[in-house]
Amino acid sequence: MTFTTIRELGRGYFGTVMLEFDESLGRLCATKYANANHAALGADSFAEARTMLAAKHPNVVEIFQADIERGAPLIRMEYLARGSVADKLLGGPAEIRSGIGIITDAARGLEYLHSLDLLHRDIKASNLLIADNNDVKLADFGLAGVVTQPKTLVNVGYRLTWPPENISSGKATDSKQGDIYALGIAAFRILNGDSVYFANMPDQGKLSAAIRAGRFPNRNAWLPHVHEPLRRVVRKAIHPDPVRRFATAKEFRHALERRIPVISWSYSQVNGEAHWTASKSGKNWHALITRNAPGDFSFEVSSSRAGSKARRNAADSISHVQFNEAANQAQAVLSRIAVNGR
Repeated sequence: MTFTTIRELGRGYFGTVMLEFDESLGRLCATKYANANHAALGADSFAEARTMLAAKHPNVVEIFQADIERGAPLIRMEYLARGSVADKLLGGPAEIRSGIGIITDAARGLEYLHSLDLLHRDIKASNLLIADNNDVKLADFGLAGVVTQPKTLVNVGYRLTWPPENISSGKATDSKQGDIYALGIAAFRILNGDSVYFANMPDQGKLSAAIRAGRFPNRNAWLPHVHEPLRRVVRKAIHPDPVRRFATAKEFRHALERRIPVISWSYSQVNGEAHWTASKSGKNWHALITRNAPGDFSFEVSSSRAGSKARRNAADSISHVQFNEAANQAQAVLSRIAVNGR
């Protein structure tokens, strides 16, 4: 078979992924070429490929081929042109309904992995790829392993997704609850954006202790429009005590699905102001926090029907208050509208 290299798609700790064209079958593929880090671990050359094959599922990236080229293993898999969730969001928060959809898709893939006693062990937004039909698929199985073979699990990976119990033991993720924690961290970042996630990050010398104690990330730091019932679900997924997390990825998914809002807010910053928009059945909402002067803020929410003038909801709006008061009002009003639709 002949493959033509087109360009680099990305690179990580274990290798580089290239976009290639399969001349024989006339299709694009993403090819992961292992690097020296992979060989240094003494890893089975095709363990990742076999894991992907065993975990064939609509929410797992499909493998096409595994081979050895110039002495190094490679994996050819389906190419998803829309990239990763990290590429799409660029550190910003997702629209709430979309964010829930991303995590529930990932949870479906994780459910299937766990049913085979497989662990992913590296769940994060950059390893969640978006298909043409908008489905999200788990990718990058370079750290995947088997629950029943803990001695084969290597102690590397993205430290911020390690669960507290593994930070304490010095081991990388070695349980299904560890995968659920990592998916919960991904949910926190997808719904909140990275600015909230990293806002209270301690320095490296204190980071491990903060993760173990459940102080990082700050479970009380949320953008105002993330409604409280959804916050509780994510907090449970990232509880410092693994016993108090969701027992399964399926349980996590079902809890998320029950928290899909009636009105789904999108958040953005425009000229330094916080803006929220939402629409449903021909009705549009707009809310914003404005800065009138130093220490002087207002929160306002309005609604309109198509073709009609926006109407300010005076009872929900406040003016000339401290920022925290405006943010608290935004949280109460946006959460109520999200849950009740009014």
